[in-house]
Amino acid sequence: MNASRLIREYRLDSLKNEYSAARKLNLKLQALGKDKNNYEVVFLTFKKLLEHESISPNAHMVTTVIAVAGKYGLLEEARYAFNWSRSTDAGSAAKPTSYTYTAIMQAIGQNITGESWKEAFQLFDEMLELGLTPNTFTYSALIRTGVRGGENGARQVSGT
Repeated sequence: MNASRLIREYRLDSLKNEYSAARKLNLKLQALGKDKNNYEVVFLTFKKLLEHESISPNAHMVTTVIAVAGKYGLLEEARYAFNWSRSTDAGSAAKPTSYTYTAIMQAIGQNITGESWKEAFQLFDEMLELGLTPNTFTYSALIRTGVRGGENGARQVSGT
């Protein structure tokens, strides 16, 4: 499966039912993200979606892109998708949700370099400021990220 084909299918499906089309595409992206031979199609599809003015990714797709990027050690790809979601004017369907924030925190935790763990705590604070509600996965991602951040990260988690 390639990105152009996925975009064509999404465009055609969205003429009938946009929500259903987005869900179907996201399920395909999730499946591709599990395949170490095809996961890059996830990023190509995301970038191609950004090129089209008439169709754009929603928060579920962005969250999938971030999760796949984190899994494969591609933190810059994860940040790119997250930052697009934060700054887009494509509508509220594309804005980050608590799941999107959790996914970026997990991606950071899976790919810590130096003091990058601090970014997860900053994003957590931002999430709260936006009125988004963390869930157990959010707290778990934050704790794991802090602990993986070494002694200072563990202190941040424990509040000492």
